[in-house]
Amino acid sequence: MPGHLGLSTSEADFHRKLRHLKLPRADWPEFLKPPSHATTHFFERKGSVCAIVCYQPDKTKSLSQVGALLTHEAVHVWLSAMKEMGEKIPSEEFMAYGIQNITQTLLGALWGKKK
Repeated sequence: MPGHLGLSTSEADFHRKLRHLKLPRADWPEFLKPPSHATTHFFERKGSVCAIVCYQPDKTKSLSQVGALLTHEAVHVWLSAMKEMGEKIPSEEFMAYGIQNITQTLLGALWGKKK
């Protein structure tokens, strides 16, 4: 998995994470690019890949839509991790557990904030 996996649910939080990574302001990507409802940004810091999933919560999406959206982003994170590991053909179980773990981390970060 990436050296760091983060979830940003606001542009301000995303910018805090970019400052923490010491990414030059000129290299900051957009939080979300319309019409995207979520996106994943990858950064390399000190030889480690960092992934920041950006999602702007809105009241129009059901819990299942949010789960599906973050699972979609988890697949991008998974594919990047496999590329970094040099893994060309992961087993189905390895892939399923990996995507499940990434999705669970993202949903926990999102819904854990509501407790």
